[in-house]
Amino acid sequence: MSEPLSTNEQKRQIHILASSIGIEDEDRRADMQEMYGVRSSKDLSYGQADEYILHLEKRAMASGVLKHPNRRQKAKKYDDLGNRPGMASPGQMRLIEYQWSRVSYYIDPVDRARALNHFLHKRFKRSGITMLEWEMVPKVIHALEAMYAQKVREAEVAT
Repeated sequence: MSEPLSTNEQKRQIHILASSIGIEDEDRRADMQEMYGVRSSKDLSYGQADEYILHLEKRAMASGVLKHPNRRQKAKKYDDLGNRPGMASPGQMRLIEYQWSRVSYYIDPVDRARALNHFLHKRFKRSGITMLEWEMVPKVIHALEAMYAQKVREAEVAT
């Protein structure tokens, strides 16, 4: 199982940071070739892209272009888990939680999380959201979208 590739947001950050500190495209490509064996940000893995962004941020801060990295200012839920190879990303886990909130009948966040973990265990044989492999994320999202569509249909029939 290979690690997912860089996201569009990561590629955007790489290009913005590189241009802000005056790194030409060819120099950036040579840099990535030397560090990761690839010549394009689209060929970086998710983890490599994150590492390269940190590298560029340090250069930008050293040159005085960047005072504080924007992306590090406010941590979001699951960001502390980092980007574990082969596992669902923090953003994917937040998306699943959001979609679950649309179909769950629980109001209390603790009860809702417990119900989500039960759903994931029963349907996907995973003990919780943090144990989802990235390959399973589309299946979970598809199931939750189908559940939401069913909930909407039932609400329309009831009215």
